[in-house]
Amino acid sequence: MKIIKILSVSALAIALVSCGTGSAPKNPGFEVEAEFPQQSLIDSVSYYIGFNFGYFIKNNGFDENVVNMSKIKEGMRDYFKASSPNDTNAFKLNPQDMNKTFSYYIGKMNAYNNEINLKKGEAFLEANKEKEGVETTESGLQYRILAEGSEVRPTSTKDTVEVRYVGTFIDGSEFDSSKDETVSMPLSIFIEGWKEGLQKIGEGGEIELYIPANLAYGPTRRGMIPGNSTLIFNVELIKVSPYDEEANKNKISKGKELQKVTLPVKPANK
Repeated sequence: MKIIKILSVSALAIALVSCGTGSAPKNPGFEVEAEFPQQSLIDSVSYYIGFNFGYFIKNNGFDENVVNMSKIKEGMRDYFKASSPNDTNAFKLNPQDMNKTFSYYIGKMNAYNNEINLKKGEAFLEANKEKEGVETTESGLQYRILAEGSEVRPTSTKDTVEVRYVGTFIDGSEFDSSKDETVSMPLSIFIEGWKEGLQKIGEGGEIELYIPANLAYGPTRRGMIPGNSTLIFNVELIKVSPYDEEANKNKISKGKELQKVTLPVKPANK
């Protein structure tokens, strides 16, 4: 949704409350000069409310295969009929159990999806290792060198690497990319598959990494990357900046001196 700006559910609620909607009768019994919204406008707003709730539901990991749409509508109708959120007699389920139920559901779904993702990844890697040019290390990392690059290689995870990359799932769909820009960071901050793989090429080199879940993000979901995902990265190594321990010490020392000069310190109470 890069083009359309989506209202959050809370923002949508604030907008509706500020308009005073939901409480004004269409025929109040006395003359009103202001025109009541036309049915076509009401229908459009109703559709957009559904659109926003759909966005919220889908982007929180729920899709039409794992939610009961009729129960969603039933819960909304019951809430409209209730005198307040504390009117428990109006609801078929106790609202106080909501967080507990959600947590239990999410735990069950995560365990189910994680096992599926892990087994799909294992099957992919088992077939992939037989492909021409693909090498497998003792850790389980698979890689294919597209260009060796120069003799200047990262030899320590403390080295800083400048890279250009594209990340995809095993189905080929892209989840991340540096696009036309480069990223420069210490190798130590990257996932284990990168730490190991990038040390196999030099500056100007290019490598394709097939990273099993345990060398990527493991069972924890990371943004749009589901737990236990096997990931594929195409990485160009633009530049390697070897770690300079002496320069780093000087940098830290200068930073401490700068803090002493620029940061005001509240005197201790006497």
